[in-house]
Amino acid sequence: MAHALTNRAMVDMDLGDGPTTVELASAALADEKRLCAKVKVQALQQAAHGHALVGDRRACDQLLDRAGRLIDRIDDDHPWGVATRTPLYLEIQRATCYSRMRLGAEAVRLWDQVMPFAEWRSSGVFAARQAAALADDRRPDEAVAALEAAVHVAEKVESARLRQELTTAWERLAPWHHASHGQEVRALFDGIGLPTTP
Repeated sequence: MAHALTNRAMVDMDLGDGPTTVELASAALADEKRLCAKVKVQALQQAAHGHALVGDRRACDQLLDRAGRLIDRIDDDHPWGVATRTPLYLEIQRATCYSRMRLGAEAVRLWDQVMPFAEWRSSGVFAARQAAALADDRRPDEAVAALEAAVHVAEKVESARLRQELTTAWERLAPWHHASHGQEVRALFDGIGLPTTP
């Protein structure tokens, strides 16, 4: 039941519904003592994402710190939830949360740690999130370079999540939409059929 609630929380997180994400993840943790480490980590990180969506950094950090103390206890070989054993898993989650909260410089520092170790398929989503953080940190040249890397993945992988992250990064680049940076991104997005606002 807790695993199912966590998966539902992930859906609401993708929809940008922070309060519902928190509610479902908290319900998953209601009987925390009976949960295996993997489910606890999943629920804690989903709750962290929910709090990030509503701008509660303190709760987000506390939940991710709790999850971090459990990572080494994940010892099962079930195929579900294997991402929890990915190197830098919690750094990825924290970077994503910080990007959502528009904590530019702090998010960029985390993405700089993550990107060299990202698997190719995941690298597109991560590069788009990195681009959004770079835009928030007012580094448009680097943001465009990160988006170029993300688009290269999007050319070969059909991913709704990646396209949504690219759109979010474009929105964060709003101050440069009418500058050369905006023109570069429009050209990149045109190549994959992704619309941009005027």
